[in-house]
Amino acid sequence: MAQEDASTLQSCCCPIAMEDDASSTLRSIFASATLPPRAFLAVRVFALGWLLGCGFALDWFPWSMRRPPVVFLTNWGFFVSTVHFLLSCVGLGAALRRTKDEESYPRVRSLARAVFATAIVVEPLIVLGFWTLVYSEEGAICSFSCLTMHGLCFCLLCVDAALNRLTIDFKPHYFVSLGYAALWTVSQIAWVYTGHAPDYQMVTFRDARTAIVVPGCAVVLSAAFLAARALLRCRDRRAARREDDAYGRLAPGPDV
Repeated sequence: MAQEDASTLQSCCCPIAMEDDASSTLRSIFASATLPPRAFLAVRVFALGWLLGCGFALDWFPWSMRRPPVVFLTNWGFFVSTVHFLLSCVGLGAALRRTKDEESYPRVRSLARAVFATAIVVEPLIVLGFWTLVYSEEGAICSFSCLTMHGLCFCLLCVDAALNRLTIDFKPHYFVSLGYAALWTVSQIAWVYTGHAPDYQMVTFRDARTAIVVPGCAVVLSAAFLAARALLRCRDRRAARREDDAYGRLAPGPDV
């Protein structure tokens, strides 16, 4: 009986808990080691709905703004976070529709990890940096829409990172995250030197301070990446210990 309970724990209650991290089934990619798949899907659907609603209502209509959304760094972080939740909802929903989730999807796994790595490193830095540097420099106050859009996006992403099983590696995910930030830098340089005013007084791309701030941001991004990787590994070690303890309590004892 205990052996059957242990098997049930492994295959049902924690459907991906005993899988190796290299597994590329849809459930191993998108499910949680903490929540049941349907509960985790509900959390992600709520997050995706909120982000899409905020995006379309507040930020993604260029005709309602003086500048197109693509020039704002905050929109780059918000966008990649939304893509992460969209990909996660589709992937986990597809896994739940399958009675047997045995097919491997290594490319999907690579894409999911790359998007997640970019979001979990870039979005917190953008939000915290925007609030502490840009607002303090320009004397502005974060509005209610700013808090509900960027602040909640940051919180939802952190909750998802605590619950999911996605991991990040230095190669290639560090370079993907750094490249994403560099891409905005290039786009902002093109924006400034085509006759437009810079978006942020902290980074105008026209003064000596920019030459200090941009490399400094790259260093901070590198430190944030290493911190995020360490925290995710700590999350996985704690989850593995919980699963080992639960499996040990249900496993059959030695024959007498």
